Amino acid sequence: MDAYQRIFDERGGEVVADRLKDIRCPLLVIHGDKDAMLDPVHPEHLSNNIKGAKLHRLGFPTMTMTKNIFCLSRFPDGKHNLHLKYAKEFNKMVSDFFLE
Repeated sequence: MDAYQRIFDERGGEVVADRLKDIRCPLLVIHGDKDAMLDPVHPEHLSNNIKGAKLHRLGFPTMTMTKNIFCLSRFPDGKHNLHLKYAKEFNKMVSDFFLE
């Protein structure tokens, strides 16, 4: 924990931003736009800094995956508990991701 805190302090809170470009595996990120615990710039930052990123933001979340493609889906009215509030949609997205 001390090492993590030192890196966090030395980099002004950025502990992995410079490594996003190195992600090469399929990646699913699901984000609630009304999540008070996460800064709303994170989805855009991820989609702008991970090769092959695709950001879905309009309407209800959709997901299309192909091999080695990053997929980020946003729930416009979702908060930090979107896995509970939108359980059916959330579980389908995660299942589809793992079955791809």
